[in-house]
Amino acid sequence: MDNKISIISDQFQNESGSETVEGITIIINGKLKQIMDVLRENNEQYESNIDVVHDAFLRGLDDIRKDMPKG
Repeated sequence: MDNKISIISDQFQNESGSETVEGITIIINGKLKQIMDVLRENNEQYESNIDVVHDAFLRGLDDIRKDMPKG
């Protein structure tokens, strides 16, 4: 079974219509979905896959920020 993740980006107008914002859809399948299911089932803080993605995204951004050169 493969790790499958598809990310789709689209542009939307914000509520006031004065700014274009990016909307991102994440489609997860295969082993990655199985891993997310296990994480959700074994950790009470994750009530949905959205919670898992949110946490993974913020942790990943923090790691990237820490790896950036200072200056």
